[in-house]
Amino acid sequence: MPRMELKRRFGDALRGGLYMPRTDHTALAIIAVLAKTFEPSNSHQQTNYLGEAMFGLLGSMLYAGGTPARHINADVGNAHLLERAVSYIDAHHTDCELTVNRMASDLKVSSRQLQRAFTALDTTPTEYLLQKRLASACQALKQKRITESKTLISTIAFSAGFNDLSYFNRLFRATFNCTPGQYDEMNTEPQSDFLTAK
Repeated sequence: MPRMELKRRFGDALRGGLYMPRTDHTALAIIAVLAKTFEPSNSHQQTNYLGEAMFGLLGSMLYAGGTPARHINADVGNAHLLERAVSYIDAHHTDCELTVNRMASDLKVSSRQLQRAFTALDTTPTEYLLQKRLASACQALKQKRITESKTLISTIAFSAGFNDLSYFNRLFRATFNCTPGQYDEMNTEPQSDFLTAK
């Protein structure tokens, strides 16, 4: 496409390196129009209309929902940060000293940036951390039941990253509608979104 025509139509909205997922409908339409444009059987008039269609799709992409290009780049940055943060929590969730501030410091971002990144999962760093700790405690309780171990529930809670047994018991009951002791005696798993987390 002629660069001057792109500049005339879109001005400062036009930036290089915009990210669009392959599953995005506009991206799929652009790919389809490009493929059609290069078909050898096209007439000159058809090629002109396809060119106009391409300009329309580019405009739609650049001004989608009034979202400036810098927000698209920010979304990619947030996705990378989210990936790093999830890996960090997965590796350190059993550390009872772990806080959002320490996590942000270790990842070299602000706490606010970290909070924003987790909105993609419709959660917060704190909720995700608690989710991992509960999942870890559930796994240990299940193992205790299978092996008929005498491990104390308090030991399991502390090993999962909780430093307050009363809080662990309250959170466990609120999440699973049973106490850790009752969970330990169950033959079937209680249903909760916490158990489906990675």
